[in-house]
Amino acid sequence: LNDTLGFAAAQSYEDGFLVMTTDGGLTWDWMNHYQTPYRVYGIDFFGPTVGIAVGHSGMIVRTGSGGSRWSAQQLGTIRQLQDVDCIGINMAYTVGFSGVAYRSQDAGMTWDSLDVQTTNHLHCVHFINDATGFIGGYEVLKKTGDSGDSWYPVTTPDLTGIVISGIHFLD
Repeated sequence: LNDTLGFAAAQSYEDGFLVMTTDGGLTWDWMNHYQTPYRVYGIDFFGPTVGIAVGHSGMIVRTGSGGSRWSAQQLGTIRQLQDVDCIGINMAYTVGFSGVAYRSQDAGMTWDSLDVQTTNHLHCVHFINDATGFIGGYEVLKKTGDSGDSWYPVTTPDLTGIVISGIHFLD
């Protein structure tokens, strides 16, 4: 978020947690006010105050207070959400198992389902600008050029049995 403030998603076998640093990562503290019975797999922020975390059984939580308070949201899925990417000040995307993908155009207040043309498990999402982004997962790597309205496979080596587990471009 800045040189000193950061968050991380954490999990035990049964529960999910968020941890926070205020000293540039030298020390991390449990956020005692945030624990969930769902494992947390992904977290991202728009800036120092608005952030989103996603996880097991379609769990999605949002903060507008820099992490001091989190509120749960319903997406209408029980599928595990693996990753979230916040872009600019309003756009966010999340992806998960069985090819589920969602887009928010209002900083995570509401979410719309996206048709990404796969039922494979998706593990990661990353946008390089408001329009161009990538999703990856089990035997799949796709790109959009229209903010997620349509997705198409990109040229890759053979992905049989391969999981794309992370995507990142330099800003």
